[in-house]
Amino acid sequence: YGGGSKSDRPIVLQSWQQLILNKNLESFFAGCIDSDGTIYSSQNKKKLMFSNKSADIFNLFVETVNKLNIDSKCYKTEADILRCQIHKDSSVYHALTIYNSIRNILAGPELAIEESL
Repeated sequence: YGGGSKSDRPIVLQSWQQLILNKNLESFFAGCIDSDGTIYSSQNKKKLMFSNKSADIFNLFVETVNKLNIDSKCYKTEADILRCQIHKDSSVYHALTIYNSIRNILAGPELAIEESL
């Protein structure tokens, strides 16, 4: 809890934190989508997007996406927001499979999410 804007504070994982992240890439990915991302439809196709002002958080997300073999397009908006889009059909399918798997684990069998891919 430092001073200033959260997006301006450095976020550096300690080695033990990086080990935990590396063992839980799918959960981190799903959590990022839940907190700062969205799943939407465009032209009858599902897509995913993650946005953040913090370069450190954004880079952790991009590294995770790369380790999960999810193809993405990343860029900076005119408002200096870092954005990562997952829009290729095979990558969207893979990303939604991971996302839904984690969501169903957290929801438990009585609240399992039925999501059409």
